[in-house]
Amino acid sequence: MKITDRHSEVSKRIWQWERIRLLSEGSDAVKEYDLSTGGRSQTNFIFRLAGQDDASYLAYVQRAPFYNAVANTVKMYKGMVFGTPPQIVVPDGDTWFIDDYDYRGTTLQSFAAQVFDTVIKYGRAGVLIDLPESPENLTRAEAEVYGVRPYATLYQPWQITNWEYARVKGRVVISRLVIQETETRYKELVLSDGYSIIIWEKIKKTNDYEVVKVVSPLMNGEPLRFIPFVPVSVYGEDWQTSRPPLLDLADMAVSHYRTMADLEHGRFFLGVPTPVFAGFDIQDDIIRLGSTDGIVTSDPNAKWGFLELSGTGLQYLENAAKQKEQLMAELGASLLSAEFAGESGEALQLRGKVSTSILASIAKGVEEAISGALWLCLSWYHGKEPNRSDVSFALSDDYLTTKLTPQELVALIQAVQSGQLPRYDFYRALVRGKIIAQDRSFEEYQEETTTPLGVIK
Repeated sequence: MKITDRHSEVSKRIWQWERIRLLSEGSDAVKEYDLSTGGRSQTNFIFRLAGQDDASYLAYVQRAPFYNAVANTVKMYKGMVFGTPPQIVVPDGDTWFIDDYDYRGTTLQSFAAQVFDTVIKYGRAGVLIDLPESPENLTRAEAEVYGVRPYATLYQPWQITNWEYARVKGRVVISRLVIQETETRYKELVLSDGYSIIIWEKIKKTNDYEVVKVVSPLMNGEPLRFIPFVPVSVYGEDWQTSRPPLLDLADMAVSHYRTMADLEHGRFFLGVPTPVFAGFDIQDDIIRLGSTDGIVTSDPNAKWGFLELSGTGLQYLENAAKQKEQLMAELGASLLSAEFAGESGEALQLRGKVSTSILASIAKGVEEAISGALWLCLSWYHGKEPNRSDVSFALSDDYLTTKLTPQELVALIQAVQSGQLPRYDFYRALVRGKIIAQDRSFEEYQEETTTPLGVIK
């Protein structure tokens, strides 16, 4: 088996993840992808029309407005879930893990928001607990002096390329995990008589991969008996990939983008009048329009004018675009409740909590993953396992109790997706709908939302 081999689960999902990634990055990324492939690939967002040359296709793509519903929906839900600060519990003296969780100055709350962002987009993420490089056989006191302690690294789903299971003491565990860190570097995590990290790098001369380093981390001078990696999915710690929660929204966003490309294409040709000349002596097939050049003819019956079309057929494209914008809002709202589409506002309010919410499942999975990864960090650092009750990370579920009707929620999400909702109005809607804490001020909300809501003006 080659280090570059992919698990079948990854191969099945790779283009779904890439599609959502490009859509999330916005107009520039989407158009750059189309132009780089020339509009002739099956994976293009906008296909080249028959007879279009490169210049015409470039203009066709550049004219099309891109409605970034995917990224705006993610930012909105991140604002809901992290608008109220999480409750973090760690033993006394270990609060510095909260302030720098990844050895790069990222707080635990910000790291959790990054994990949430990844899972809501792609349905999968992974957190690896590791130690920085340091002199061997350090004592605990020396490790503190060097600042050596466990830290967490977040990996995107396409970086987790392969994995294998084994039965250890009657339990099925991950025995091999491959992570692609860069285009030319892989990290292989192996469990065999202890935990080892094998680093593979691509050799330029041969284009083959070779092992350049092997590390066997220790805990209390003994090899680890597990791979310190926590998978995160929509349904908790699950190694199987799942359908991305936003895939339907992403596909509708692509369909909307194509409709807008055709609409703008039609507007361009119908909106610019075409000059028509009959009976003129045209030199070199050129007619110069404007006040600086005269157009001469000796034929008194010569005619000229501008051909303009009404463009009534474009109304069908305009209506289609509006319908798709409504569908995108409904698909975005469906994450808050799997039963959303079939329930009245009264039914939702009577139930109080949305027990079947996909959003709640994602938030719960992130909670469990962050709590588990934090527990691993502390166990490794102290050389002993702390009580589970002494280590926890809990997100607020205020967003699950809402007074917003389904119609109001769809309207709110549609305004967010289109980028038309001012930030303060969005905050007031969250408070009014009891989606975030009622006593949370606007200033506190701005400060505590770990990632800015880029759609909000």
